[in-house]
Amino acid sequence: MEKENKKLRAEYEKAERKRLFRFVENAYASDPRIQKEIAEEEAAILAAKQARKAANAQKWEVKGDTKKEDAAAKLREKEQADIIKK
Repeated sequence: MEKENKKLRAEYEKAERKRLFRFVENAYASDPRIQKEIAEEEAAILAAKQARKAANAQKWEVKGDTKKEDAAAKLREKEQADIIKK
């Protein structure tokens, strides 16, 4: 008898937990305040990601410009050295 009661109680508790979780999920899905908060968090994450991407692109752009300038300077030096040799 006790085993049966324990088993039935466990099944009831499992079903009750499932019902409560479904209730909470529905509340979160339909509450406009929570939807607004989630949208704000997603927007903040997206803004941070775009800022990181822009900063990284700018960093690489600056490095790229430096490399181009270095290559151009080496080319000028080589041309001047060729002119001096002639």
